[in-house]
Amino acid sequence: MTGGVKANEHIPKARRFVRAAALPIALACLLSLAAPFAAASPASSQPPSRLRLTILSYTSIEVRWEKAVTGEGGYIVARTDDLGFSSNFYVPAMTYSYNDFTVSAGRTYTYKVLYYFSGSTARHDLTGYVSTSTSALTRPTALVAVPFSDTRVDLEWEYDDSRIFHTVVQRRAAGGEWAVVAIVAKGQNHYEDTGLSPNTRYFYKVCSMMEDNVYSTDSPDATTGVLATTRITEPVGVSGHALSVSDVYISWEYASGAVTYFEVERKVSGTDAWTRFVVSPTAMELTDYGLTPGLKYVYRVRAVNEGAGVLFDNVSNWSAEFPISVLTLEEASEIRAYTQDGAAHVTWIDRTLRESNYEVWRRTSGTIWRVIAEVSKDSTHYVDEAVEPGVTYSYKVKAVNRLLSIYSPFSAVATTRVTAMRPPINLRSSYVEDRRVSLTWTNVETEETGYAVERMGPDGLGWREIVSLPPKASSYTDSSLAPFVNYQYRVRVFNNADRSVAYSETIEVITGYSNPPTNLRAVPVSSSQLRLTWNDNSNDEIYFSVQRRGATQGQFREIARVGANETTYFDEGVTANNAYVYRVAAVNEAKVQMGSNEAQVRMPTLRPIAGIYSDYWAYQAFICLYENKVIALGAGSRLDPERALTKGEFVGMLMTAFGLERVAVGSFADVPPTHPYYRHIMTARIIGIAKGGAGNAFRPDDPLTRQDMALLTMRTLNSAGKAVNSHGPDVAFRGFSDAASVAAYARDAMATLIGEKIINYRQVGGVSYLSPGAKATLAEAASIIYRTVYYKDLAV
Repeated sequence: MTGGVKANEHIPKARRFVRAAALPIALACLLSLAAPFAAASPASSQPPSRLRLTILSYTSIEVRWEKAVTGEGGYIVARTDDLGFSSNFYVPAMTYSYNDFTVSAGRTYTYKVLYYFSGSTARHDLTGYVSTSTSALTRPTALVAVPFSDTRVDLEWEYDDSRIFHTVVQRRAAGGEWAVVAIVAKGQNHYEDTGLSPNTRYFYKVCSMMEDNVYSTDSPDATTGVLATTRITEPVGVSGHALSVSDVYISWEYASGAVTYFEVERKVSGTDAWTRFVVSPTAMELTDYGLTPGLKYVYRVRAVNEGAGVLFDNVSNWSAEFPISVLTLEEASEIRAYTQDGAAHVTWIDRTLRESNYEVWRRTSGTIWRVIAEVSKDSTHYVDEAVEPGVTYSYKVKAVNRLLSIYSPFSAVATTRVTAMRPPINLRSSYVEDRRVSLTWTNVETEETGYAVERMGPDGLGWREIVSLPPKASSYTDSSLAPFVNYQYRVRVFNNADRSVAYSETIEVITGYSNPPTNLRAVPVSSSQLRLTWNDNSNDEIYFSVQRRGATQGQFREIARVGANETTYFDEGVTANNAYVYRVAAVNEAKVQMGSNEAQVRMPTLRPIAGIYSDYWAYQAFICLYENKVIALGAGSRLDPERALTKGEFVGMLMTAFGLERVAVGSFADVPPTHPYYRHIMTARIIGIAKGGAGNAFRPDDPLTRQDMALLTMRTLNSAGKAVNSHGPDVAFRGFSDAASVAAYARDAMATLIGEKIINYRQVGGVSYLSPGAKATLAEAASIIYRTVYYKDLAV
């Protein structure tokens, strides 16, 4: 039915928008400022910056951080300004922001956050450094949000000065929470927000951002933001045909959504004057009478929902324009749909001579009609392969003449339900030998012509049919295999009458496999390391796959591969106080993985050491020795890693770490029973590690030299029965300028430990030194014991 003309509503002026890509930003804050509690580490060793600064005004900055620890006693916001003044602001636990109202305009301030535990004086870095001044950012203004379509809103904003910043776009749906949807690059003051829901109210606000840690306040200030309501969905599938030499029928589809009425506009092709009609929301069709015979007209349709935008109507975009001439075409007749070869077939009788194509339209239950194909003139058959078994499809066709914009009426509707062969199920290999596999499956289909077994090997030639079997067959034995090869199998059921086929699931079969490792054990070395050991029971593996998962969830993932015949692996990718499960698989040439038993372990709790940072070169050694009670903390519960070590103290560390302590018997002239390391030195004397000099003196309180450290370590390894590959001085000392200064009594020991990379050399100005007579540091001693006892796999 035709209707009255509705006046055009005001439509905002069109704007040009460019889609802004989200900008990946990771710019480090490279600062070298004194922290209130400890000297700042180099920038590369700072913790990841979880710190965000928001410039509230010229005299206030908000400092906000993420929760990253549990059981903290509180936080300290440490601030340093560009004049070198430092301040600390204490924040209670469970609070993650601080407003600093003590800043001044034009000054630069640097912040970091530390945390501490109740009852402890130790302070720990939570964030890296972030710097800003209160004039660093200008917030955006004049945010405008314009609905572009049912799934897109276009945004524009301005900056009041010539500086450019990144812009953070935030959005929330009515009743929802704010979320960041984009970070727009500098210099771009627009953004297209896509993927939205039709006829939905969205609110937007923006702020400026400098790098990824400093932000302005939001614009606008109101918590509601700027409102934009997406358009309702436009009509689709506009089509039509001439009823006579003066009348035209137009129809369309509408997917969903509330509609008060439809507006249909018509104009003569090549002109700009539109005539508008209003159509009931339930009609979705219009018959236009009294047109000029043979003339071409253009139609378009849109939907209107009165008051959907609260203060205004919500109007969809116009549909695609549909040109039509007032000339008739005969419709197709005797349309038919049926299923064959797993596809839907549509046939009809062509009754016109003036068409250029046929359009094929399709829909399923609950969906709208859509054009799925155009076939050539005089066509009477179309095969729809984009169908799914068990789904009912409806089809109709219409003849078209694109050049003249002439259309026939739609044909009648034909419906078919797609059917398919039912595939075999439960395909299994019942046993495997080096050259033979037996397959079984369960038949489901009752009208099959037969079955075919297909196989794919590693030759890259794809699937091959290896046997054709009669109806009801459910097993086959393949005896033409090669050992240690991966094969895949599937079974095809077929019906020759309609050329229908269906495939079973695919299974993998491996002929031959390695014996799996056994007796897998996982033993923590420290709170951040553990040692895995296992028994190697195979002789054809090419490597061992070390796999790990969480103790309560997740799948095993390969974390390392170790060579054939290896039986030890050290995992340094674990975290204190977490539980893990491990397994190790032997992998042969066929890439078969035969897994070991599973080993579960919980890592010890980390015991931090004051004065030792995680980036210190001997950090792992200190943590390990401290947690294994080989070393103790000094004054103030701290360690000085660079202090010189005495001979007696090093012997004590060796005896404790290697577990060589015995009943103290005998004495050196200068080691009385009251000496703190008397028991350790006497043990070392009994087993031949500590030897006296002139006057039976050991000199336990003398500084430990690097060459004496090497000699004592080598003797301890020998006494403990740990084998070390020998290295001669001629090769091991090559490239060291002070090699000749190594004392004769220590040359072999130092050469072996240098060659095995157990003892470090020293480097000054790019020159490498052995420094045999130099005083050994606590860090060097800890590193040697860590490598020989807890880390390096020395065979017993």
